[in-house]
Amino acid sequence: MSRNQANGNPDFHPDTKFIIAARAGFRCSYPKCGKLLIGPGTESNKVTNLGDCGHIFAASPIGPRTNGGLNPQQLAGPQNGIFLCKHHHGLVDRRWSNNIHTSDMLIRYKDRHEFHISAEIGEHHYPMNWINAFSITNSSLFSAPLKIMLGKVTFIVGNNNTGKSLIMDVIYATLTRQLEPRLHRRNFRAECMLEFDNPILSRAEISMNHTGEFVYQMEDIKEAFLPYHVNVLFLRNKLTYSKDDLGDIVKCLRLSRSFLKTHLQNLDLKDGLYAKGIQIKEGRRKPYQIDLLYVRTESSKDFYMPFRYLSSSEQFLTIVDILVSLANHLAAFQTVLLLVDWNDLFHFDKDNMSKVLELLRSKSSMFQSIVASPHSYLHVDWTGWVIANLQGGVPNITVQQNTLD
Repeated sequence: MSRNQANGNPDFHPDTKFIIAARAGFRCSYPKCGKLLIGPGTESNKVTNLGDCGHIFAASPIGPRTNGGLNPQQLAGPQNGIFLCKHHHGLVDRRWSNNIHTSDMLIRYKDRHEFHISAEIGEHHYPMNWINAFSITNSSLFSAPLKIMLGKVTFIVGNNNTGKSLIMDVIYATLTRQLEPRLHRRNFRAECMLEFDNPILSRAEISMNHTGEFVYQMEDIKEAFLPYHVNVLFLRNKLTYSKDDLGDIVKCLRLSRSFLKTHLQNLDLKDGLYAKGIQIKEGRRKPYQIDLLYVRTESSKDFYMPFRYLSSSEQFLTIVDILVSLANHLAAFQTVLLLVDWNDLFHFDKDNMSKVLELLRSKSSMFQSIVASPHSYLHVDWTGWVIANLQGGVPNITVQQNTLD
């Protein structure tokens, strides 16, 4: 029995340790380390494993971090473990006066490392430009600088008027050079910074204003564009109900009709939460052509149900399935960031919301996501998430995040 178990504290089961280590490729997950920690043992039927499985949220009451409110089962689960060499395990568990290695930071280290391991084994082919952080250093919107550290999935939580949607607008503008209408109306100007996990381009400083002028500065070079393209998908607009199913979904996803229609005709929904297949049937509504969607689910086998006959939750899940399948298809060739600021998402019950969040965090979703929400769904398991809490009201808001790096 381990010391933690003897003290009544959850420890990792040997099977769990193997999962944690194998997902890390038996390499240290600490940035810029990546040391291989497994190899031949002293005998032909033995192996040597020099790695440690560290707790992200502390399993011991005297640990270097809090338990995050997790129960013993969650503390002992693989999602709460990070694989490290002994040096870096000791480093992150050391009691620093400023609590330098926070749980939030370790979650981001783990996510980033596992993504790179997935790339090495051929799970995706495009070298993703992982975004470590986004900052608004000076702007007409907020009275003080704001910085949000990003993981694979980042949850921005705040009440009304805390600037969630404004921050999402600025992130979108930074990466696409497209201003949302509210930024035009606000006589908008901002200076921002993107920090990348990339040895060539580690940061880019961006200045923009309401006239649509963008300047990107990388070290001593100024450009009118960001050298590394990031394909941004933005789920925002409320689902409207007309006789044109495809047109309604196009408005939610902010994509061109022809692009989305082509995607739907070649759709892979093997990981879909609800939809397992979609058919499009063209129709007429004078003087316009309309496109009707028919959805097949796991329970309906080969039967396709008209989209307009589905319940609201089923329609919303179908849209999420379409968006995630598109993001994964693009992520095989490009860097993808998914932004979600969609009020319809927050009508989900606990079970459906948990499914959506787990899908975004899963290994099958090969992209980063940022989700904005007015509440944090207290009954959802947030183990492994990066959460940024917005406090105050525009323009006087602050970001509270369990990180210092």
